[in-house]
Amino acid sequence: MVVEMPTKFVKGFAADDLAMDILDAVDVLALIIARAMVDGILPPSFITRARKTLPEASKGCEVLQTAEKSYLSSPHHTELVERRWGGSAHLTVDEVKKEFAKLLANHLS
Repeated sequence: MVVEMPTKFVKGFAADDLAMDILDAVDVLALIIARAMVDGILPPSFITRARKTLPEASKGCEVLQTAEKSYLSSPHHTELVERRWGGSAHLTVDEVKKEFAKLLANHLS
C-alpha cells in the first residue's frame, strides 16, 4: 500500500513543534520516513514532492533532508534503516506495513 498524501504526512507530524520538546525529533521523524520508504509505504517521489510544500527553513525540510542524506543515500540504505529501526522476530514486513498504514490513517483522520 502506498500512501498518496505526502504533504499531510509531514505536516501532520508538526516537526517544528516536536523539535521544541524532543531534542532528536528531526532524526526520529527522518527515520520514520526512511523506514516507510524502504518498506514501500511511501513512494520514491515522496521526499521531492513533500519538499515543494514546505518552507525551506522549516524543521520539516530538515527532516526530509536528513532522511535523504543520512538514511536513504548510502548503497546499503535498507540495512542501515533496519539496523537503526530495530527488528522484530515476531512481525513480517507485510504486517508492519499494515500496522504503519493503520497508524498513519488514524493520525491523519
